Amino acid sequence: MQPTFRKLDPARQEAILDAAAAVFAERGYRGANIPVICEAAHVSTGALYKYFRNKEALFRAVLDRGVDIIQTFYDDITPGEIFATIARVLEEILPLSETFRPYLILYIDIGGYSLNTFADYVSERFEGVGRDFFFHLVEAAKARGEVAADIESVHAAYLIDSYVILYAYALVSEHYRRRFDRFFERLHAHLTASQRIDLIMQALRMFLT
Repeated sequence: MQPTFRKLDPARQEAILDAAAAVFAERGYRGANIPVICEAAHVSTGALYKYFRNKEALFRAVLDRGVDIIQTFYDDITPGEIFATIARVLEEILPLSETFRPYLILYIDIGGYSLNTFADYVSERFEGVGRDFFFHLVEAAKARGEVAADIESVHAAYLIDSYVILYAYALVSEHYRRRFDRFFERLHAHLTASQRIDLIMQALRMFLT
């Protein structure tokens, strides 16, 4: 990201990155090209190259915005009783997945072998947000007696985060939607978001208490 981009109004920066994210999500990193991104972002090719050295730099900036979105998401959730807090996280993911759908799709793509370089760049920060939130949530819940005291906090946090991530994926990916439903033997009955949340909460209550 060049200094010229940072000088833009923050709303304009977000609009450009969101447009680029949509193109990357639709076409993949390899298939996306600068002219299409420029058209979607309503910016000239010359201007875009003043903002970013190349497509890779732009993609990294998109990933950075994705991390910021997730950080803001968790910052806006006030931790309380553990199961009520997890339920709220799951409920709030639905509007998040609608507003920022391309970013969730891109994070799924980062899991592919061809984009390992970018996984090295962003995964620790992206995963760290949920890891830290749920670890501290579990620690506080243990102190209040809401979950079993002998549960290892890091394992509990990983379990919760894994459910949350897979639920988010199911909202934007047909593969993950089918994978979720298949485990509950309802491949031909499309579960609602509320039903998925109920199943997740049932499982977490069972494992954590």
